[in-house]
Amino acid sequence: MARTAMVVTLVVLFAGCAGSPSVPPTDRLDLYRAAAREPERSFTFAGNLWGWNSLGGETLAVWTHRDRGFLLEVARPCPDLAFTVYVTLTSRGGRVVAGADSVIARRIDGGIGGSRCRIESIRPLDASKLRESKRNLREGEVAEQPAEAIS
Repeated sequence: MARTAMVVTLVVLFAGCAGSPSVPPTDRLDLYRAAAREPERSFTFAGNLWGWNSLGGETLAVWTHRDRGFLLEVARPCPDLAFTVYVTLTSRGGRVVAGADSVIARRIDGGIGGSRCRIESIRPLDASKLRESKRNLREGEVAEQPAEAIS
């Protein structure tokens, strides 16, 4: 029984480590903040995002092109932002403006509602600095315990 528990534990741990190494949320937010430049009032938005990353309940990284991203901080915690599967940005005349536009964090159930959170600040991301910071992260490892230690 103890051996089965150890095998199940190891399978779960290795499954969680599959693919690229996972960065803890607070470390990931720190990486993005370190790669962010000084705030700007707005950015051009053609209506489609190349990609995005939720960085908690108050911060979102959006990519308008492969090498052009922005760190968006909302005015208050956005209830659905940390767990959203779909985001929408409001814009005015092809520009997203801090203090005027919002991030809409769509609910998992696919409904038309969602949390609408006003964008407080927009900071351009230095994509090369962000890649370098991710490369310098240290990786952890899983150490197998002897079977007698589990019982």
